[in-house]
Amino acid sequence: MPRCYTVTLTPTAIAVATTDLIALRAATDIPIKIRSLRVWQTSDFGDAQDEIVTLQLVRGNTTAGSAGATFTPVPADKKDAAASLTARVGDTTAASAGTTDIPYQSGWNVRAPFEFIFPDEMMVRGDQGGGFIVLRFGAAPVDSLTVAASISVWEI
Repeated sequence: MPRCYTVTLTPTAIAVATTDLIALRAATDIPIKIRSLRVWQTSDFGDAQDEIVTLQLVRGNTTAGSAGATFTPVPADKKDAAASLTARVGDTTAASAGTTDIPYQSGWNVRAPFEFIFPDEMMVRGDQGGGFIVLRFGAAPVDSLTVAASISVWEI
């Protein structure tokens, strides 16, 4: 049975596309799958600030981003062991190197929270040899947004 953990970026000002909201890397021999993701903002509320931002899950970078922070994943079941995966949040220099692909991409209207729960057959999978799975914007927002994000990830 997989163990589920949550990784959360607290509200952070985002003005460039190269910010990695959340980056996850599986531990050796413990693959991960993205179960769900949530993104919301707390700064732009009127019609004049309305915009659609591209959200991407990018898989395959092998060098971590920088200027963010490590995050200790929170188990959904408090009796579960600590997560084995590595998690980073808010890196302002994006993860790099490696061969990447984009297994999931969607548009987010910033006026409403975005949430997606992946059906089992669509869950984005990664393993230690495959580099990071990173949640980031496909392009910079029109103006700075104060963004928060959360990912539920399974260790399998």
